[in-house]
Amino acid sequence: MVGVVRFFHSMRAVVAASLPTTAMLARVGAALRARPFLGACASATLKTSAADVMVQTLIEGRAVDDLDRRRLAAFTIFGEP
Repeated sequence: MVGVVRFFHSMRAVVAASLPTTAMLARVGAALRARPFLGACASATLKTSAADVMVQTLIEGRAVDDLDRRRLAAFTIFGEP
């Protein structure tokens, strides 16, 4: 019985610690619903730049310090060619 009580107390601490995160996610969700075009542009930009970083590091075998920053900037600004 003591183990069950400890488990629920620890779960309550986990839930309490995650409340600021859920509040932040709720605010982000509300902002994305209020401005869907801006949210779509931001997510597409993030996806494209992350994809180019992954290609340069995983496929081309470059170190993070040796990334082609001009190419990364071009992909980030203009998207996929």
